[in-house]
Amino acid sequence: MELGWLFVVFDALVVCALLASVVLGVALILLGIVRRSGQRLVAGFGLLGAIAAFSALLLAGPVRSLRLCVQAPYLPPPASFDDSELVGMWQAHYGRSADTLTLKSDGTFTEIYEDRYDREYVFESAGRNWRMERCPDGRVRVYLQGARFYEEGTRVAEKGGRYGDWTFYDQVAEEFVTMPDTLVLNLRVDSAGEPLLLHLWSTGDEGFALFGCERNIFRRGQATP
Repeated sequence: MELGWLFVVFDALVVCALLASVVLGVALILLGIVRRSGQRLVAGFGLLGAIAAFSALLLAGPVRSLRLCVQAPYLPPPASFDDSELVGMWQAHYGRSADTLTLKSDGTFTEIYEDRYDREYVFESAGRNWRMERCPDGRVRVYLQGARFYEEGTRVAEKGGRYGDWTFYDQVAEEFVTMPDTLVLNLRVDSAGEPLLLHLWSTGDEGFALFGCERNIFRRGQATP
């Protein structure tokens, strides 16, 4: 958890350093033009190019994944978070497959799972109920009646879990949870304050991955992998 806040501080320092470098690069270019100094022009453009390359690296997939994964299991939502804020589309990606939840204000939801490896397989449920539960310690769970756990593929989803009994491990509460015909998700927020819905684990010994943890997460309105 502390690592997530360290990244916030690190991000602020990086942004300040990048802005200062941009100012320096532009100043070198202007000085090179005024004084007709090719050396300053080369230094200025070289600095701006290095900044662009560094920024691209920070936004690259593996680096972004690492920055997100070290925050797991993320932070609890603020006490002011209301269930109406959950209304809308949430999407998770398991490789090339997409799992889409649409939570409605009337307390119902739809789930659409598209298996990109088997285009003939599409699961869609509609009209089931969802609810949010706030625990005394600040944790928040979301219950979706009839939704399926597709994080480990279609066979596990149709069996009701890896062992077929819908028993999962809540890595936030550190306890086992039985959820027959119901998908249970933890509502959390990342270091940027963005809400996310976190899958429970199918076993108690998975551990947090340093890369690829996004496959355990539904993010709001995400339409592409």
